[in-house]
Amino acid sequence: NLPSPTISATPGSLIPWNESVKILCGGTPESYQYQLEILGNSTYKVVDKKLGFQKTAEFVIKRMDTNTAGRYQCQYMKQHRWSVRSEALELVVT
Repeated sequence: NLPSPTISATPGSLIPWNESVKILCGGTPESYQYQLEILGNSTYKVVDKKLGFQKTAEFVIKRMDTNTAGRYQCQYMKQHRWSVRSEALELVVT
């Protein structure tokens, strides 16, 4: 099994209205695709994908509002297999 990815937000998970936030998804150096998802209506929706061999993928949400607040998870692909999803990261707009 592939290691579980990590997920974190910079500068943090409480983001002022209309401010930006960076979401970091950590996998393995051999990961060649990362996917960021948001949970909505009990289903996951893909927010963004990043391609390229990298240990950590960076996703930017340019403007936080009620549509972009919520529970985010990420996963990565290695050797044509998806990892499990990361733990949930709750982004709150203030």
